Amino acid sequence: MAKEKAKLCVYCGNKATTRDHIPPKCLFPDPLPSDLITVPACHKCNAGESKDDEYFRARIVAKNECGSHKAAQQVAVKLFRSFERVQNAGFTRDFIDSIKDFDLCTPSGIYLGKATGYDVDHDRMLRVVRRIMIGLHFKEFGRGIPKNFEATVQGRSNVDPTELSVLKEVDDWVKKIVSKRKPKRIGDGVFAYTYVSPDDRPDVTAWAMEFYESEVYLGFCIPRNARPRAPQPY
Repeated sequence: MAKEKAKLCVYCGNKATTRDHIPPKCLFPDPLPSDLITVPACHKCNAGESKDDEYFRARIVAKNECGSHKAAQQVAVKLFRSFERVQNAGFTRDFIDSIKDFDLCTPSGIYLGKATGYDVDHDRMLRVVRRIMIGLHFKEFGRGIPKNFEATVQGRSNVDPTELSVLKEVDDWVKKIVSKRKPKRIGDGVFAYTYVSPDDRPDVTAWAMEFYESEVYLGFCIPRNARPRAPQPY
């Protein structure tokens, strides 16, 4: 059965003709680690997401929280070199145009002044992380998510900083997941992930994914129209 599943794209269920790297290999510096994860994918799903992968890389390595990580710095050098290529002119222009001054405020709303930053399409970022989670599900279970289930993801960076209760819920979920199962790490801190699932509902899973030891995302594989209950405080 696992061999039959491996012939199908984990994202759309059509015939798989390629292997997709999970997470995208552009997030890793050279030389690439030997333990990269690949999953079966059709050409459309694999090649069609390459622009999103590049967008995700550009935005995440530019974050202050990730910038001090050695691997992120090495990837950033590769990124900035790619800006010089003629074929990347549009991507480079979009990145530069996104840089602007923003109002800097504390979570309680106190104005601190101006800071230079860049616009982020959070839906696009989450789309990449969702694809990663679906690939990880196949890696761990040998099958895609059930047809009547949905994969949802949430990150701290796409939550309004004034929504303290939402941020706390994300943090509580991540702590709960990590406490149950030791994270698996790939590429010297570039990526780590772990998951938990109830003994009586193995298809229901909660995932914690971390990039460059700082940027954390939370994901769920749950029945459609269901919402995970917030974890009990410790």
